[in-house]
Amino acid sequence: MIYNGAHDNASGVSSLLQITKIYQGLKEKPKRSILILIFAKK
Repeated sequence: MIYNGAHDNASGVSSLLQITKIYQGLKEKPKRSILILIFAKK
């Protein structure tokens, strides 16, 4: 089965937002800064 659009840009953005949330909740902070950028273009 093919589901065109099922894994569109929104799934990538939502994944990055979830990763950001996980990093914010870490008890031990990383030694380096982490910058997450999201670029969008149609």
